[in-house]
Amino acid sequence: LRLLQLQTTTKKTMQENEQMASELAFQNRETERLLEKNRKLAEENNHTRRQLSMHKEAEGELAKRNHAYLKTIQSLIAKLKAVESAKKDLEKGGKNKEESVIAQYRMRMKLLQDTVEECYEQLESLRNENEEKTQEVNRLHTIKEDLGMSIIQAAEEAKKSFAGVSGGGSYADHEAEDDDDDDHDPIAGSQSSSNVRLADLTEGQKQKALAYIISRINELQVVSRGGNRNNATGGRRGEAALPQLADRQQGAKSEQLREERVMAFETRTEYGFR
Repeated sequence: LRLLQLQTTTKKTMQENEQMASELAFQNRETERLLEKNRKLAEENNHTRRQLSMHKEAEGELAKRNHAYLKTIQSLIAKLKAVESAKKDLEKGGKNKEESVIAQYRMRMKLLQDTVEECYEQLESLRNENEEKTQEVNRLHTIKEDLGMSIIQAAEEAKKSFAGVSGGGSYADHEAEDDDDDDHDPIAGSQSSSNVRLADLTEGQKQKALAYIISRINELQVVSRGGNRNNATGGRRGEAALPQLADRQQGAKSEQLREERVMAFETRTEYGFR
């Protein structure tokens, strides 16, 4: 009878070991998958940084072109003033000569207006393209920050679940309580201190901790994708994690764009541009 009980116990233990081994292999695969995902996100982050550097260089080039365009506009304005002065001088001459000069003046005005408008259209197109690229970089930064915050939050909750158990009691007692109620903390042990270390945990506690972290990450990702309210919360969290320098640069760009548009409008109004 004892031999039969021993064989039964041995088989049961072997089955439990096999189950634990399969669970551990599954958790290892999940961990490798998360590490691979993190590596890909790091590569994307490096790629976006390179793109951002290229956009900054393009922005510098755009500023140089804008400066050159402004100089061209000033030169054209000076020429227009010279033409207007010449027109006043020609008004003293005969009507035929005056009409010929006026026709030439109108042709030159039309050509100058077309040139200036074409320059402004090119400048606006480049600005729009730069803004689209900047928005794409900010979106990728937000995705990276959201995933990082999800991992950190899940790890912190797992640590709190370890530290939340105080007082005596063995692992077997808490494990029995876990069997009665699945909503309890995922790991319960004899540690009463908040300084929980991985080396102090049993194999079962390690497995439960890993499973809890993975489940929390999945829940946080689902919550971050579900509904406008959750999306708004995730967006605010990603925006809080971004450097304040990017916000100041964006505000400076908007202010510069407004000033240039006001200057262009005043120039067109003063010299008869359409």
